[in-house]
Amino acid sequence: MTKQWPKNAKRKLYLLAALGLVLILSGGAFAYTYTTAGGTIGIGDPAANVATCNTATSQPSWNSVTANLSANTTCGEVPTGDLFDLTPNAAYTGDLQVGVYLTNAADLIKAYKYLNMKLYLEGSEEASQTPSYQVLSLQNGRANFSLAGITSSSKSWTQTSQSDFEDGTLSQLDTTTSPGDVILDKFSDNVTDSFNDQSKIASAANVTISGGQVKLDYMTGVTANETLRPNAVGDLTELDQTPTSGANWDKVDEASPDGDSTYVETNSWTMEHDLYNLPSHATGSGTINYVRVYMVARNTTTSPARASAHTYLKTNGASYNGTTEWLTDTYASYSYQWNNNPQSGNPWTWTEIDNLQVGVGLQAPKGSGPPSGRYARCTQVYVEVNYTPRTYYSRGTVTSINLLSGADVVSIDDFYYDASAIPSGTGLKVQFSTDNTTWYNSSGTPGGWDTLSQGSANISLSGLGWSGANFY
Repeated sequence: MTKQWPKNAKRKLYLLAALGLVLILSGGAFAYTYTTAGGTIGIGDPAANVATCNTATSQPSWNSVTANLSANTTCGEVPTGDLFDLTPNAAYTGDLQVGVYLTNAADLIKAYKYLNMKLYLEGSEEASQTPSYQVLSLQNGRANFSLAGITSSSKSWTQTSQSDFEDGTLSQLDTTTSPGDVILDKFSDNVTDSFNDQSKIASAANVTISGGQVKLDYMTGVTANETLRPNAVGDLTELDQTPTSGANWDKVDEASPDGDSTYVETNSWTMEHDLYNLPSHATGSGTINYVRVYMVARNTTTSPARASAHTYLKTNGASYNGTTEWLTDTYASYSYQWNNNPQSGNPWTWTEIDNLQVGVGLQAPKGSGPPSGRYARCTQVYVEVNYTPRTYYSRGTVTSINLLSGADVVSIDDFYYDASAIPSGTGLKVQFSTDNTTWYNSSGTPGGWDTLSQGSANISLSGLGWSGANFY
């Protein structure tokens, strides 16, 4: 720089006042966002600055051109340093044109013969070019920079209640569907009860809720028996029969034992067995208390007297026998009782009863004399199923708590259900209320019900026009 003004203060004033900065909005969006209960808010030109510019706190040292003013030496080179801090608004998105210019070029021309400033704007398009700076001189008076593709750093808020909207805490906004407008972004939520607990149930009548299931309650009756007799060949036939025509099972199926008229027998010294199929149960229901298998058998001789027999059954693919009984030479009734299924160890089920096979095991006595005179013989086999019947209540109800208590609800739209099983002969219905007093079906009929089907489905409640934080 060549000296034209002798006063340091005058010269420094011109130099520092010579720089100005202008911001030009060249594209993008900058908007305030609002949430309302319904509708849109028009957005005009932004009322706030798209960027702020402040003089940098750490200016370059001007000593090289101010230290020797008394000697009329005002030329030299100022070292690199920051002049301005430029900060785009956090909500602004788009491009910025930045201009740096000399605000008093005419005065500077009078004061200086030469002024050459290399200006660099970090993040600008020019910063990535060669050279990376723009020159500001007395001849051009202005340098331009471009900041492209600025991304908003503002964050979206989360509105949680109507009061938040009213006091200006705004959120959930869609500013893209209708440019120039802010549109409420509606969202949906749901309340679910899997019946794994009873936290959402206010009351229940004649039902039990446990393990994710709702079961209709019942009243227990007086214990009763159902008798099942052989009706077909089973999985095992080892005994001889008399008469020899027909099958072994029809020699032991009589309601009253017929003695030596029909029977099965063996003269083997090892235990031999028969198994017979049974009809499915007809009258039994409820809880099975026990299964008892009967046999009527005898030894055909008194000497030797060690003929033996036991009851026999097959369930779930496994066979089991009762206590070994020593037979006399006259027919007698023997039995063995299984309180639980011996294969599973659990209480009997009616399906297991319907698939049960029962029979008998016989072993002839050992001793002197011809084997033809020594037989273990059986003339009757049957099973007795003891049960306690259940009488189910004709109707049970479950009433929920207020499922939407404390929620901000614009509309109540749907009721979804998943009924994994609805037993034969029963039904499942639902009705809805906003006050736990007057109940409606989904069509708005007072006292009406919606009938549910097995499986999952969705019932629309939009026709009711309900809103607010009350739903039962």
